[in-house]
Amino acid sequence: MLQPPNAPLTSSSTWIALQCHSASSAGAVTSIEVRHHRIASLLTLQYRITGNISSLRIPPAQVATRCDELWRHTCMEAFFAPCGSAAYCEYNFSPSSYWAAYQFSGYREGMGPLSCQSPVIEVSNESRQLLLSATVNLPVVFATSSLQTGWCAVIEDCEGACSYWALQHDTVHPDFHRSENWVQCV
Repeated sequence: MLQPPNAPLTSSSTWIALQCHSASSAGAVTSIEVRHHRIASLLTLQYRITGNISSLRIPPAQVATRCDELWRHTCMEAFFAPCGSAAYCEYNFSPSSYWAAYQFSGYREGMGPLSCQSPVIEVSNESRQLLLSATVNLPVVFATSSLQTGWCAVIEDCEGACSYWALQHDTVHPDFHRSENWVQCV
């Protein structure tokens, strides 16, 4: 089983703000931030959602299970591509502990399941803040490379409306797969 690193994220790990897409309303969410910590192939991501958490549809905790279409509800997402490569992978992390991982040969092309270990997902849910931590063991091709990354979130409110959050948005409709909106930092 995959184990998170012994040391927590250090204070030098900076929180990076995600932006709500202009076509969706942030609603009860005042901010979403993400930070990361990487040791070789082991990567820990923390997502911090601040706002009126009780107004959000947060799925109850379940046994960690691989599951498709998590993006239709509250979930955190991460995209990784070796710098200079069109190929990339996508991880989805639900507060329920359901997860998904896919590989692509190019922009939305050649999608298939990513062969990987189950991530470790931990959630702390308070009235004004939800913290989701996900630790993944990156595939070898990603573990030995400098990576371009995209961090995103889909947040569903109690009425079923979703807001879409990413580092930046440059299209009329949310599109987390556009590497133009990612950063090189991991």
